[in-house]
Amino acid sequence: MAGPRFEWDWVGGRCKLVTDSAPVSLLHGDIAVAERYFRKQRQRDEAEEQRHKLEKQRIRLRKFLKKHNFDPADVNATGAPKSVCFGWGRFFERPLHRAAKSKNEPMILLLLQFGADPRSKDSNGRTVYSYITSPTLRLQMQMLHHRICSDGPSVLE
Repeated sequence: MAGPRFEWDWVGGRCKLVTDSAPVSLLHGDIAVAERYFRKQRQRDEAEEQRHKLEKQRIRLRKFLKKHNFDPADVNATGAPKSVCFGWGRFFERPLHRAAKSKNEPMILLLLQFGADPRSKDSNGRTVYSYITSPTLRLQMQMLHHRICSDGPSVLE
């Protein structure tokens, strides 16, 4: 991975780092030390940003699961069985099926990233692929599921 390049300006026998924040003045021998420091700082900032983004995704996922009466701790849990036609039949669905029925594409991809199984079936014996009409989303789901399965457990768990 090629790291970011730093821009230096020579001013009065000293070297100044040109950054978005205030310029840093250094002697010539300290440039390598400063570059390592700023590279580590940038990596820490990127890791913190990624953690923040992941937490926002988890919150969105929990809200979706609670809103549709699913267990917020399990993306593969079935909802409470619902009676149909005066109790003559019962059906259940999973969060992935609910998102697919409502055509909520970002939530479908988020559920897959957090480990939802696209091969799971609802009470009618249908998988989530049977509810999706968009060929683009279907391809995205297959690629994401293949990448997660080939890498082992989900990287977001």
